[in-house]
Amino acid sequence: SSPISSQGRESYSISIEAGLLLTGPGKINVGGYEMKPEISPLVKMNVDGILVPKLSMGVSAIFGLLGVDGYDESSNYMSIGGTIKPIFNAGTDMQIKPGLFVGYNYINNDDMRDNSDGLNVGFTLQFAKSLPSGKGFIGEFGFISQPVGGDGYVDISFPPIFYIMVGFEFGK
Repeated sequence: SSPISSQGRESYSISIEAGLLLTGPGKINVGGYEMKPEISPLVKMNVDGILVPKLSMGVSAIFGLLGVDGYDESSNYMSIGGTIKPIFNAGTDMQIKPGLFVGYNYINNDDMRDNSDGLNVGFTLQFAKSLPSGKGFIGEFGFISQPVGGDGYVDISFPPIFYIMVGFEFGK
């Protein structure tokens, strides 16, 4: 039994969220041509280990469709990476968790010769509300980016594109 769990605190949390990738402010640059992103669906899963009472590290995976204005098809989007989040208590049943996400982006659609991959440096701001059952609601605002990347033929990059999500959190 760790000192954290012996004090009645959770030692890890798992969350599942769904939300929307918003329209910017960044534009997706494909080989020098800029395209405006469309509002697109996203799903995110997080597994966080509580290292000390006020800090967690974990793994996140984001899955979704990445649509752009003027292009009929959506691209499959996936990003997997690590997070680090300080934890701030706001009352007895609310937590605020700002965080840094560094991961690997993967983008694919039928028109691409090869899959695109690249670096994702993102930010998250989570609000978690605990329920008496130990589960909780979570809301998140953040952004994804791809400062470098491509598919071997063209460079594909984009500055921050914001998203908003809601979901459930489970802890032990």
